[in-house]
Amino acid sequence: MSSNGTTRDNFPPADGEIYAVALRWVQRRAAGLASPEREQFRAWLAADPRHCAAFAQADPNADEFDWPLLAGTTDEVLDGLELRARRRRRRRLAAVSGATAAMLVAGAFWFSPRSVPVPASESPLGDSR
Repeated sequence: MSSNGTTRDNFPPADGEIYAVALRWVQRRAAGLASPEREQFRAWLAADPRHCAAFAQADPNADEFDWPLLAGTTDEVLDGLELRARRRRRRRLAAVSGATAAMLVAGAFWFSPRSVPVPASESPLGDSR
């Protein structure tokens, strides 16, 4: 039984044919869909709102994470996730580059030659009085 109280046995009779097609799509998807089959599947889901409902009821493994698939927005969601990953990599690279530059500057000052004041008595020029 699904979360909305429907089972395969009490699926509305008028949608029996749609449900049978949805069951075939569930089986095909479980076996793995090639790119042309994914396009056919998306077209079938988009053709009628009852298709999404039937597929959701027919898929025993359906959960909240399937909403992009059922809504036909999988590509947009994946594109958005890839964009976020690229931005995260750029921010990480910028942070590492900034930290490296700061360490190089600090190292340059730390290891730079320092002039140490020499007492006048030890000055090579002697006393200038």
